[in-house]
Order: sequence, then C-alpha cells, then structure tokens
Amino acid sequence: RYSLYARTRLGYLFYRRQMKKARERYPHGHSIPQPVMFSGVKILPIPVLSNNYSYLVIDTHSNAAAAIDPSDPLAVQVRTPPLPRRGQRPALRAVKLTRGSIH
Repeated sequence: RYSLYARTRLGYLFYRRQMKKARERYPHGHSIPQPVMFSGVKILPIPVLSNNYSYLVIDTHSNAAAAIDPSDPLAVQVRTPPLPRRGQRPALRAVKLTRGSIH
C-alpha cells in the first residue's frame, strides 16, 4: 500500500501537492519547537507538513550536521540557524531516513 506513494510518479505528484498545501497553510511551520542542547550536540526539531517533524543534529564543535527524516528539504534548509560563535550554517554531512520507505 505505501509503495504506491513512495515508488510511483502518482505518489510523487501527490507528495508535491501535499507539500504545497502544507507550506501555504503553515508558512512558518505548524509549531514552534525548542532546540535541545547536550554536551557539544544541538538537536533542532523542524516542523514539516501539517503534523510531522524532521530533526537536525548538529555537532557544535565541528559544525557538522545530520538531517533525520527530511521530508521537506526546503524547510530543513530554511530553518537551519547559523551557529552563534561561528556565524555560519552547519555543513550537512549525513541524512537518515527512519521509515524505510526508500530502497
């Protein structure tokens, strides 16, 4: 059932339509999440679509980052803040998909 959405042209068109509707309805995201800091690691939840999150995990020492479930790459890119002491955006080094929908 899910492969129709993930592996076909129809599924891709449906995905693009859903992205457009979500961006129009929630231009700044559906909520305002707060980042979490650990020793040298910052986890930034990023609201996507109408009820989901992607996450950006940032190593604050090396300025490297990993995106977790970036279903809306534009939202992840726009909401990636510059690191305060360096003044530049983190460098994306990895992407992790947790749903197993892409093979």
